[in-house]
Amino acid sequence: MRKTNPLLRIWGWGKDEQGRLIGAVISALVAVVLGMLPYFAAEQVIIGMLAGEEDMSFYLPWLGVGLAG
Repeated sequence: MRKTNPLLRIWGWGKDEQGRLIGAVISALVAVVLGMLPYFAAEQVIIGMLAGEEDMSFYLPWLGVGLAG
């Protein structure tokens, strides 16, 4: 008995919905990236604070990115 790849088996089950499956995977990847944005923004804000940055024009874009994420 020949074993098949589990991912190929699942892909075969969804033959009629492959376009939607690809869309769901892409949507999940975008959600993960957007979910990470606030952490990257917080990192930049903390780096600016530790560097002694006092200009608000440095912080506002990062705060916007964090809020958007």
